[in-house]
Order: sequence, then structure tokens, then C-alpha cells
Amino acid sequence: MRLSGIRGIMEPAWQKKIYLVYTLIIIFSIFGYGIQKVCCFTLFPDEFGYWASAAHLTGYDWSDMTALGSYYSFGYGLLLFPILKFFSDGILAYRAAIVLNMILMCVSLFLLQSIIRELFPEESEVQRVFISSAAVLYPSWIFYMQMTMTEALLMFLMVLTVRLLILLLRNSGRSMAAGLAVVCAYMYCVHMRTLGVMVACVIVVCLWAIEKPQARKQALLFLLVLLAAIIMAYIFKRYTIAEVFPNVSSKRLAHNDYGGFWSKIKSVFTRSGIIHITAGIMGKIFYLGLASFGLFYWAMGWCLKGTAELVRAFKRNEEKKETGYMSLFLLLAAISEILVCAIYMASDDNVDALIYGRYNDFLVPVLMVTGIYALRRSRYFLRFSLLWGAVSGVMAILLFILVEAEKRTRIRGYMVVGICYLINRDNFDPHFYFAATWLMGAGMILLTAGFVRLSGRKGNRAWIMGGILAMEVVLGLYASHEFLYHYNETHFIDKAVAETIQAESEENDPVFYLKEDNTKYISAIQMMLGSQRIQTVQEDAFLEGAGTGNFLIVRRDTKHREKLKELYQKRVETNTFILYYNKKRRMSKDGKEEKDESDC
Repeated sequence: MRLSGIRGIMEPAWQKKIYLVYTLIIIFSIFGYGIQKVCCFTLFPDEFGYWASAAHLTGYDWSDMTALGSYYSFGYGLLLFPILKFFSDGILAYRAAIVLNMILMCVSLFLLQSIIRELFPEESEVQRVFISSAAVLYPSWIFYMQMTMTEALLMFLMVLTVRLLILLLRNSGRSMAAGLAVVCAYMYCVHMRTLGVMVACVIVVCLWAIEKPQARKQALLFLLVLLAAIIMAYIFKRYTIAEVFPNVSSKRLAHNDYGGFWSKIKSVFTRSGIIHITAGIMGKIFYLGLASFGLFYWAMGWCLKGTAELVRAFKRNEEKKETGYMSLFLLLAAISEILVCAIYMASDDNVDALIYGRYNDFLVPVLMVTGIYALRRSRYFLRFSLLWGAVSGVMAILLFILVEAEKRTRIRGYMVVGICYLINRDNFDPHFYFAATWLMGAGMILLTAGFVRLSGRKGNRAWIMGGILAMEVVLGLYASHEFLYHYNETHFIDKAVAETIQAESEENDPVFYLKEDNTKYISAIQMMLGSQRIQTVQEDAFLEGAGTGNFLIVRRDTKHREKLKELYQKRVETNTFILYYNKKRRMSKDGKEEKDESDC
């Protein structure tokens, strides 16, 4: 009896370790599979914009390339700077950043387990592993982990923010207050759309200080550190705009800054604006609901219930629970981020602008944790799951009606990764897409509900949650193949341009790019070249003789092929570009000029 009792105590601990190792192996396997399939940017000019700040800190001059895009926040660049400083090869630097994403994903797995332990102590150790695993293997996180958009970093920072906020509410430590302020400010520096998360955090900390007078010093420290960090961020932002994006027009700068956002807010207060904002909010809820397999709806129910209990506790002057404060925080963060995204995308005429998921994806992992907890304890899980599926269907119909009325025909799958699985890139049909996406999403809502409920029954059935993990991995890899590896196939061919320049050029040899259109793809070649600067040449200046140095990069469909054949001896032709260059004279040991018989 005694030995069996000890075995009963020890078994879950061993199971926890085994399942935890399994999840880490899954993450590392996805990383190992994908790292060989990527070598540079997928989204232009966004990814380049984040690397541009790191390049400036490293001492590189990429000013001609940054002029092709807009302003991008510097926060991620601070993290990329040591990587670019250590790796002079652009492809190695890019892949090193993906390694960092993978490490942050693994760290988040442990942070989420500690969050579950604090908020939901009734969950077993093994259940915590599976719930946190389901959160970090969210398909969009798998997708963004393999590139250098800010989303993977923001998902980690959101998890870290929740963890620090819980510690602050529980321990009232000054170090926690300062740490939370720094993380909130840094998240804002990574991307300004996270302002809503920072505001939500300020509101919760202030309410907490009102309830507990002994915690007011910590709350004041939090506010002072946050204010100081915001002031420093503003100074660094002005420096970044002046030094990293010096040639970008004020109009283009405003596109990713508050100037453009305030103009979008003004447009909201019109009849058309109200319609688009309402549809945009509905579209973001539609995305979050289906992308999270219905867990977003369960999470919002948990947040509303917890917030209502917090309000009642304030009215009755009763003790407030930490779960109430966390409910309010997650509710405010979700509402504010949905509003920011809906306003920002209101004037965009793409189909994905209505259901834009990229800006809100970073909230989903934490919400999935609370959603699983709420689903498992609901007595009416089947009824509500059917209700979530039906509500999603109504939203799909309304969104399709607007798409048809405005004749929207273009969708960017990489902006709606969580529901991109049924997009036909060659022949997009909105009617089929919304109908099929809803049917698939409703099916996954019911399937996920079944997995969660069965795994919570007695008899140590936590392993059933593995069905959700398998579903997530398949969907994440499918999205990666369609919208990540697919685009990188071109980069693997285009890197011949950078390799030729590096092999044939000498120090300070100028490299020019003939700008014949508004494409930003040339920034991928700049990333591969690293410290070797690419200078842009306008078409009219080129016709007058400018930019005809040893190396000239042009678009593959250039109109000036005949003239370039007269000016240059050799060329390298890839999928996107043609590199024209003149062969350097190379002398043999006996002093004679070496002949090159090759023909490119």
C-alpha cells in the first residue's frame, strides 16, 4: 500500500517531464525542418524595416533601401543588433534571429505553466504541460517563429507581461513593478499597436493600488518607471526616424505612425466609416474565434465573468481576487487591440483587412490558456460550442455580403495565418472561402471541445490533448509551406546576385540598383550583402549616365536590356533580378592578365 501510494505521487511528475520533453522536441523539430527552407525576408518592407535599426547601430548604411519603405519601430532592432554585429553574413544573421524566436517559444512554454499554476491551481502538473503546449503551438506562432516579423517576439512579451503582472499582484515587489513597466514599454517600442496592452496594465495596477494602500508605493514606482521609459522611447524614436529613415517622406512616415492613425480615426465618424469599423470589429472577432478553435470565445466569457465579480467586489468593498484583475486586464487588452486593428485597417480594400489577424495574433496564446480552463469547467460545453459555431457562421455571411457589395477580390494569406488554410492563391473565390472556412472552423471548434473535455475526465487522460497539438502542428506547417517556404524559394535563387557581388567586388566598390518601379524586394539583396551598401538610381538619372559603376542590379523585366549589354561585360540572371557587372582584371603570378572563359 505504501509503495503504491508513492508510485501514485511520483507518476504525474515523471509524466510531466516526459510530455514536456515531447513538446520541446516538437518545437525543435519544426525549427530544424523550417530553418533550411528560409534564408531571407517574406514580408516586404516590414521585416527589412526592423533590421534597418539594427543595421544602423552596427554601422551599416542602408539609407537608400529604407527610403523605399516607411518607418518601423526600433524595439525589435535592439534585439537584432547583437545578432547582426556577430554575423556579418546576412543569411546567417537572419537564421540566428529565428533561433532566438525558437528559444523564446521554449521559454514561453515554462512561463505559461507558471501562469496556469498561479491562476488555475486545480489543474494538475500534466494538464499544465498540455495546456501550455497547446498555447505555444498555436499555428500562427509556428508560422511567425520562422521569420523576423515582430509577432513571435510580441507573443513572448505578452506571456511575460501576464506573468509579471500576476507576480506583482501577489507579491507587491518593487522589482516586479519596475520589471513590468520596462516590459510594457519595450513591447510598445517593438510595435506601437500594443499601446492597448500598456493602457490595460496601467488601469489594473491603479485599481489594485486603490484597493491596497500598502501597494501604492509599488504602483507609483511602476508608473514612474513606465513614464521614464516612454520618454526615452520617444527620444530614441525621433533619433531612429532622423538617422535610419532620413530619406522617407513625411507622408510615408505617417503611414506607420500616429499621423496616419489620427487621420484614420477622423474617417470613422462618417456613415461609411461606421459601417467599416463595425464590420472590421466583427471580422477580427470572427478571425480570433476560428483561429483559436473557439477558445477565444470561452476566454472572453471567463474574462467577462471575472470582471463582473471584480466590479461587485469593489461595490461591496469585499476582497478582490487576482483572477478578477487578470480577467479585467485580458478583457481590456483584447478590446483595445481589436479596436486599434479595426481602425487601422478600415480604409484598406483587401478582403483580409476585414478579418486581419496579424495584429491580434499575439493575444491568442494567453487567451487559449484561459479558454481551455473555462471550457473544461462549463456544464454546457456542447451547447456553447454549437453556439460559437453558429455565431461564426452568421458573421461569415455578413462579412461575405460586404465583400461582395464592395467587390473585394484580393486576400493576403500571410495576414490571416490562423484561417489561411483554404485560400486558393491562383483563383480566390470569396464565396467559397468564407463558407469553407466557417465549416472547417466550426468543425475544429467541436473537435477541440471534445479533446479538452475528454482530457479533463478522471483516469489520467491528459494525453488526449495531444490531438489538439497534432492539429496545430499540421496547420502551422501547412501555412508555412503556403506562405513562407514558397516565397523563400525565390530568395534561394536571387542570392546568386549577392554571392556574385561578394565574390567579384573589392572594398568600397559601389553597387547600384536601378529603380524602375515601387518594388521593395531589393532590400533582401541588401540584407544578404550586409555592410556593402546598395545605392538607388532613378530611371531618368540612369538615362543621363548615372549609376553605371562596376555593379548594377535591375529588375528582370527591365526596359533597358539593350543599353545594359553595351555597358557591361557580364550578367547574372535570377528569378527577380539581373546583375550586370564588369569583370575585374586579375593578374597571375607571372604578371600576365588571367582570362575568364566563362559566360553568364
